[in-house]
Amino acid sequence: MNLEDTIDDRPDLLADLSLQKEKIHAVLETSARAGVPLVLQRTHGRISGQYRRYRDAARRTIERLNAYQDAGAQCLFAPGVKTKKPSRNW
Repeated sequence: MNLEDTIDDRPDLLADLSLQKEKIHAVLETSARAGVPLVLQRTHGRISGQYRRYRDAARRTIERLNAYQDAGAQCLFAPGVKTKKPSRNW
């Protein structure tokens, strides 16, 4: 199951982190109670959509993905990463 991180498919608006963690807990709890195996993938909104500078984007992306892992997400994904090096625009 994929649980998006953006609000209304807008990469410039990320959902509240505490609420996202609550959703992860609720989904995994419900899955376990129902006896339905589930792999929850947590995506962080496009790395380039939310932050102006690469350093900020990378730091915030890693912080959010770590929080999702701590909440129980088994698979983490950051769409929009295209290179190991920042572009000049960041």
